[in-house]
Amino acid sequence: MKAKYKIVHRDVLEKNEGKSQHLQELVRNATTFIQSIKGGDLDASFEGIDSESALAEDSLGGALLAMRQKLKKFNEEENQRRWAVEGIAHFADILRSDYKKNSDLYATIIAELVKHVKANQGSLFVLNDDDPKDIYLNLEASYAYDKRKYLSRRIEPGQGLVGQSYLEKDEIFLTEVPQNYVQITSGLGLATPRCILVFPIMVNEQVLGIIELASFKPFESYEREFMKKLGESIASAISNAKINYRNKSLLELSQEQTAQMQEQEEEMRQNMEELQATQEEMQRKMQESLRIQEELDARMAVLNKTALLTESDLHGTITFVNDKFCHVSKWRKEEAIGKAHNIVRHPDNSKELYKEMWSTIKSGQIFQGRFANLAKDGSTYWVDATIAPVLNASGEPIKYIGIRFDITDQVGKENELKELVNDMQQQKEELQAQEEELRQNLEELSATQEEIHRQFTETDYMKREMEAREQVFNITSVLSESDNYGNILMVNDKLCEVSQYGREELIGKPHNIFRHPDMPKEVFELMWSTIKKGEVFRGIIKNRRKDGGHYWVDAVISPVLDEHGKPVKYIGARYVIPDDSVAELLFNKMLEKFSDNLK
Repeated sequence: MKAKYKIVHRDVLEKNEGKSQHLQELVRNATTFIQSIKGGDLDASFEGIDSESALAEDSLGGALLAMRQKLKKFNEEENQRRWAVEGIAHFADILRSDYKKNSDLYATIIAELVKHVKANQGSLFVLNDDDPKDIYLNLEASYAYDKRKYLSRRIEPGQGLVGQSYLEKDEIFLTEVPQNYVQITSGLGLATPRCILVFPIMVNEQVLGIIELASFKPFESYEREFMKKLGESIASAISNAKINYRNKSLLELSQEQTAQMQEQEEEMRQNMEELQATQEEMQRKMQESLRIQEELDARMAVLNKTALLTESDLHGTITFVNDKFCHVSKWRKEEAIGKAHNIVRHPDNSKELYKEMWSTIKSGQIFQGRFANLAKDGSTYWVDATIAPVLNASGEPIKYIGIRFDITDQVGKENELKELVNDMQQQKEELQAQEEELRQNLEELSATQEEIHRQFTETDYMKREMEAREQVFNITSVLSESDNYGNILMVNDKLCEVSQYGREELIGKPHNIFRHPDMPKEVFELMWSTIKKGEVFRGIIKNRRKDGGHYWVDAVISPVLDEHGKPVKYIGARYVIPDDSVAELLFNKMLEKFSDNLK
């Protein structure tokens, strides 16, 4: 029995001794493992524990390996956090930098982002919303992309991955990239990337752009989270850049408009000076024209008493006759006007005479001739005629004017002289003297006719010139006439256009229909006191349109005086001032000028 007991005791001892050795080895390995971990080697192996079964059987080894896994995970998370913080700081410096052009900012952002996340290619699309009716994404910068990928720099909302990400306001992450989507050029040739990441850059839930990245390695979740946070900073920088660009453009536009306004003000000042000079010149010419018209009227009065005057159209139809013609031809005005000119043709005159006359005046030349005419009662009267065409600006006749002198008595005398020559040869010398006297009279008469023709041509030219001036006034100036009580007698088209009143609404109405309530009554009192004295009034007036609006004018109101120097009516010429600020400035200067008279 004792021998058996000893054998059993020895087995127990051997077994306990084996366990002690194993424990010592485990402690040594654990100490070595802990020292390696402490030295930063988180990939160190634990000798004697290489499998999950060993880990499960030994609680100390399992705890140490679990600790290593936690340390590795913590270290990895710490590296990821540090990577993200350093990236945010790096991009903050980039976004704070001063760029001369927005394109430089965009190019720097995409280049640095591709490098930081170790992607292979990248592109940056920025929202273009300048036109609310045409919103699209524009490719502003790319890095390492083949230019053939984008046939157009414009991407519509919803078009492709970029447009889809814009509409959904969310990232698109592809790990299975279509074969022909994009290729990356490397030392091994062309290859398809393993993943594509498309994500929006937003501020306050508003998408300002899209970034697209392509890479051979998949993007980790922490990298995608980093890019999502970075997108807000990039969006803010892009928003600020666009605002700064718009502000700069607005400032440049404002400066340009200011310069243009200064140029316009200078041009307007010069125009005002030119207008004033033109008005003064026009007044001088109007006075000269009135003087010439008075002289012309006097000459015409003399001519009406001494000559037969007629006018006809291009077909010879009578359009005007004077009293002298009616007296000699025995035709009344209402009988002659509208009739053909051949109502006075005498049968003794040859057809060749009239052919020559028509050929001459149709060619624009003056015809002169002496022939017999037939009166309404069948009697004959002789005339010395000058027929002149009235030409238009192209030198073509538009009507004909005839000036004839009744030489019936003269022709009778000539006939009597001829009879005396035949009957009384002895009175030859006396007849020759009479003929000489008659020749001189004819020369004087011819000179008178030439002078009358010259004056007539001059009058016609002045008439066409006055019509041209009137057309210019109708286009550029507001004109009106009124009686001594301010009732409107005449208005031109320009006044109707500016005031919005029809001509029939104005004629007969008092002139204060245009008075604006802003105008001081003292100005109009000064105006009336000036023009009633026979003087010209000039001032800046604010008038009221028919629709209640207003317009400013530089007005010149002049009285028309009778032979006693008393006004019989008033003529007003006004120049519209389109710029209210200029008009108000001129109006205030006028008030200062008239301050003593307005008190």
